[in-house]
Amino acid sequence: MPMSLYYQSPLARVHDQSYGQHARLAAQELLSLLQKRSFHRGLVVGLGCGSGILEELVSRDGYEVAGVDYSEPLIAIARQRCPQGQFTVGSVMDFDIPPCLAVTAIGEVLNYQFDERHRLENLLPLFQRIYQSLQPGGLLLFDVIEPGITDGVPPVRLLENEEWDMMLNFSENPEAATLQREITLFVREGELYRKSKEVHRLNLYARAEVQQLLEAAGFAVALTDRFGGQALRNHNIGFIAEKL
Repeated sequence: MPMSLYYQSPLARVHDQSYGQHARLAAQELLSLLQKRSFHRGLVVGLGCGSGILEELVSRDGYEVAGVDYSEPLIAIARQRCPQGQFTVGSVMDFDIPPCLAVTAIGEVLNYQFDERHRLENLLPLFQRIYQSLQPGGLLLFDVIEPGITDGVPPVRLLENEEWDMMLNFSENPEAATLQREITLFVREGELYRKSKEVHRLNLYARAEVQQLLEAAGFAVALTDRFGGQALRNHNIGFIAEKL
């Protein structure tokens, strides 16, 4: 699918300004993990880095950072936010992961169908590439969403503030283990609103399946339901994978 279909400029700006807390908490989690292991210098690579929120926070602590994301508008924001980082527009599946201390994929990056190769059967080769790029003791920190993510969630949500209104329409297919999000955004421009719409499709992965693939790649794996001391939402699970 064309990269321009996802996180176009209006949604990219809103996502950066209003939905960065998950990345901030993940940065806290990663920094804590690195410091406990006495890793104070090295390269951290963000797969699906978005607007570079995590990368900026990590770089403040003295780490080098690099990232890749499917959205050109998000990468443009990342380059402004963290000019010392190396940011690339492209697919996680094509990105040449350099030798590094840690790799992140925060915000259900591996669930998204932005690249049709984002499927459960293709995660093992990706995990193997990450494992080969990490130094001994290096870390892979990421999260995925699981089947049942819409349980108890209204199928339609309306979010409003002074600058924009957003309507979210969720639909989960239990048989296919997929989720569809229709995002309709109205951004205020003077007395008018500019409308944009995106449809995001995601694969849903059971935690046990993902853990099995990580272990097959050679990682020691711990699961977590918290980043930075705060609970993740239901059916959102974090993975801390360490290269042995």
